[in-house]
Amino acid sequence: MARLIANTANMNEVEWLELRTKGIGGSDASAVAGANKYASPVMVYMDKIGMYKPDKPDNVKEAARFGNVLEPIVRDEFKRRINEERAEQGLKPLKVVHRKALFAHDEHDFMRTNLDGIVYDPILGKGVFEAKTAHYMLRDEWDGEDVPNQYYIQVQHNMAVMGYQFAYLAVLIGGNTYKHYYIERDQEFIDYLIMIEKNFWENHVLQRIPPAFSGHDEEKKMLNEQYPDSEQREGYIVNLPNNCIQIVEQIDAYKSVIKVMQENQTALENELKATLGTTEMAFAGSHKVTWKTAVNGNRTLRIKLDSQEERNKFYERLLKNVHGEIKTITKEYETIEKELSKQRKADEKARKDAEKAAEKALKAAQKELKALEKAAIAAAKKTETPDIVPEFVIIEKSILDSYDSDSEKLSCLEAAGVDNWPGYDDAMEMMNNESEEN
Repeated sequence: MARLIANTANMNEVEWLELRTKGIGGSDASAVAGANKYASPVMVYMDKIGMYKPDKPDNVKEAARFGNVLEPIVRDEFKRRINEERAEQGLKPLKVVHRKALFAHDEHDFMRTNLDGIVYDPILGKGVFEAKTAHYMLRDEWDGEDVPNQYYIQVQHNMAVMGYQFAYLAVLIGGNTYKHYYIERDQEFIDYLIMIEKNFWENHVLQRIPPAFSGHDEEKKMLNEQYPDSEQREGYIVNLPNNCIQIVEQIDAYKSVIKVMQENQTALENELKATLGTTEMAFAGSHKVTWKTAVNGNRTLRIKLDSQEERNKFYERLLKNVHGEIKTITKEYETIEKELSKQRKADEKARKDAEKAAEKALKAAQKELKALEKAAIAAAKKTETPDIVPEFVIIEKSILDSYDSDSEKLSCLEAAGVDNWPGYDDAMEMMNNESEEN
C-alpha cells in the first residue's frame, strides 16, 4: 500500500517544488531510465540537488499550462467513452476520482507519485489513471496499441508506488483526436525500474555524485544556461586533466567520421526515398520505413526497428480497419435493403389497393350497365310498334279455288291489296269483260 505524503489541493507552487526534490516522481522515472527526450539522468540529478531549474521556452510553458487546463476534460471524456464501451459489453461502469495528493512507495520512500486520477473497477479494484495532451506533430508516437516509452515507464512507476495492477492512459492529440489505452502491471519491468531508481537516488543524489553525461540535447541547453559567459584570465594557463586529452582526441576523430557518415547516410536515404516514391509506409526486413507528409507539406523519413510482434499488430490493425469498413458497408447495405423492402411492401400494398379499387369500379360499371340495359328494354316495350302485315301469305290451293268462284271474296281481297296468287290476273280480266258487256 502507498503512503500518503501530503494533500496538494491547497499547496502553493513553492511548496510543491520543494516536495518534488524529496523523491523521484512519475515524470522523472523515464528520464532516470534514459528514455525521456526532454530530460536526462544528469538533468534530474541537478534538479533534485537544487543546482538547475530549466528555463522552459514560452511554447513549452503554454503546452504545460493547457495540459493542466485540459486534464479534467480528458478525464471526463475518458469516463464517458470507457463506460459506453463497457455498457455495450454488458459490464458495470468505472468510476474515476481525482485526488490531489502526493503518495510514496511503502518500502522505497524516494519513489513518489501525484496521480491524475484513481480508477475504480467493480471487478479489478483500483487502478491508475493518467491524462495526457500531445501536439499534432507528435501524433505518430501514438500510432498503434502501445503508448510512447516515456509514458509507459511513468505508468509502471505509478502502479509500483500505489500497488495497483492496472492503469488507463487517455490522450488528446492535436486538440481533436482522442485515444485511451489499458496497461497491465509488468512486475518484471517494475523490479528493473526500482533497481535503476534506487541506484540513482542512493548512489548519485544522496552522495552528490552526478551520473555520466550523455548526448542528450537538453544537457547541452542545461550547460549553456549554467555557464552562459566565458572568463578570460590573463597570465594564467589552464591545463585540463589527463582524461580530457583523450576526450578531445575522440571528439576530433568523431567529427571526421560524422561528416563521412552523414554523407553516406544522406546518399542511402535518397536511394530509399527514390524506391519509396509516393509510398507512405513499407517494411524492409525487420525495419518499418515511413515517409509521411507533414502539415507543412514536407515529408519526413523515419526508420524504426520493427519486431514481428509489432508487424503482426500492424496487420491486425489493418485487418481490423478492413473488417470495420466491411461492417460499415454491410450496415449501410442492410439499411438500404430495409428501405427497399419497406418500399416494395408499400408498392405491393398500393398495387393491391389499386386492383381492389379497379375491381370495385368494374363491378359498379357492370351493375350500372345492367341497369341501363334493363331500362332500355323497358323503354322499348313502351314504344313498341304494331306488327307489320306481311306482303304475302301462303294459303291452301282448295281455299284459293274457292275464292275463284266467289266474286265478293275476290273483291274484298282486291280492296285489301291482295293481288299475288295464280289466276288473279285472269280473274280480273274476266270480271272487267263482263262489266263491259252489261
